[in-house]
Amino acid sequence: PSERRDEVFRHILEKYGPDHVGMVCTFFTFWARSAVRDVGKVLDLPADAVDFLAKRLHYSVRADRIEAAFERYAELRPHRHLQDRFRLLFDLCRRIAGFPRHIGTHSSGVVISARPLNTVAPMQPSARGLAEIWTLDKDDAEEVGAIKFDVLSLRTLSAVADAEGQIQDLQPGFRYDRLQLDDEQTYAMIRSGNAVGAFQFESAAQLALAVVLEPRHFEDLVASVALIRPGPIRGNVVRRFVACRNGWMRADWVHPCLVPILAKTYGCIVFQEQVNEVVAAMTGCSDVDADRFRKSLKRHAKLDTTDEARQWFIDRARERYPEIAVERLERLFEQIEGWSGYGFIEGHAASFSLTGYKTAYLSVHHPAEYYAAMMNHQPMGFYSANTLAGEARRRGVRILPVDINESCDKCYAEDPRTIRLGFRLVAGIRSADIEAILRARRDRGFRSLLDFCVRVVISRDVLENLILCGAFDRLHEHRRGILWCLDETLGMARAYRAEGYAVAGALPFGDPTAVPTPTA
Repeated sequence: PSERRDEVFRHILEKYGPDHVGMVCTFFTFWARSAVRDVGKVLDLPADAVDFLAKRLHYSVRADRIEAAFERYAELRPHRHLQDRFRLLFDLCRRIAGFPRHIGTHSSGVVISARPLNTVAPMQPSARGLAEIWTLDKDDAEEVGAIKFDVLSLRTLSAVADAEGQIQDLQPGFRYDRLQLDDEQTYAMIRSGNAVGAFQFESAAQLALAVVLEPRHFEDLVASVALIRPGPIRGNVVRRFVACRNGWMRADWVHPCLVPILAKTYGCIVFQEQVNEVVAAMTGCSDVDADRFRKSLKRHAKLDTTDEARQWFIDRARERYPEIAVERLERLFEQIEGWSGYGFIEGHAASFSLTGYKTAYLSVHHPAEYYAAMMNHQPMGFYSANTLAGEARRRGVRILPVDINESCDKCYAEDPRTIRLGFRLVAGIRSADIEAILRARRDRGFRSLLDFCVRVVISRDVLENLILCGAFDRLHEHRRGILWCLDETLGMARAYRAEGYAVAGALPFGDPTAVPTPTA
């Protein structure tokens, strides 16, 4: 679960010692916007002129392609006459393109070393206050022989833990980790393209893929998770895999040596390790060199030198297998070339598919508990709490609004077919506000808006949002009426508190539970 990731970091630090553990750093390099702003300051150019240029440069423009951007982007074309005036600025920006600007902390990368890390590279304090930053990025860390671990976390697992706890209240024997992987209702729901809220399978691309791929067993799910990644997508693998898997096209193995590697994926390169194995088999290089070649594709793509990599692959493959036509090798390299973007190894895809399947199972068989838990951990995934509530309704779950006397911090399932929304969904509300409401409610429930305002002090904006979302609907019939006289209600509440009612029980104007709340 995401809220426990820092515990893992602390455990690693305690086990191996702070001198032997460091966060991997990231280098932020100069792109067009940052280069224009920083070089413009150095040249003492007018701040408004620098700001004018920087704001019109698209964030994806490289620092060495600023002048070309004046031809490409519509917002810059009317200002092409400025190129001569800022020629020195653009030339200096071109020279520092790709230079490091500042460092940051890798979100999850940790290096563990047998020797003190500061004997290899300097360390810097991190803003998170846990492990220090080791001033080598993931690529440099690998070059010096260090091993990087990714300490990843999933908010989905926090939602799963919430849902499991709620389900166990009614079914004590329920165990999330013992769910079977052959539930036909779950696969039918995924095939229908309705897996909203299911981890990994809820994106628009996955929903569309599920309809044509029609997954019927776990291996299909593993392939589905791996396919919707930049590597296979750029390699034009998705359509080919679906066609071969469904029998609409014959698999092309290119050479018999690739059959053992690509048999389970119908002749398509779907997993990262398949790239390495294909390159090694076709060129005769070692596994280490094949992995280096795969990693070099990203650099080739950035430098526009992919043709060099393509030629090297084809030449080596032709030396080894002269009977293969160049056209077929070209098509094979198209798949490999796509891996300049990232993709999944099969184990990673399988682990994500396992979580995806189980969350889909929960959404089918325990929709109230699961969607309540999902709404508790927003923002997360592709859909808002409102969309998740709509999906729960579509599955036959009744959604009850926030209620000042019934709601808790989190959404929860009142029964297997009913969700009560929680206070945390109210816009602007703070944890301290929720604690104050729950603390005041322990003695007795609120009997009116006035009673609430006397006993709980929160900002007017939050109070308005509570009224607008229906939190007081069971106490007052008309929301607009109590909103219209809210100032009068707050004034009366302040008077009660000034006389000590909220603390000592004095009732200068009578019991506030018996005094009508002002309403229009």
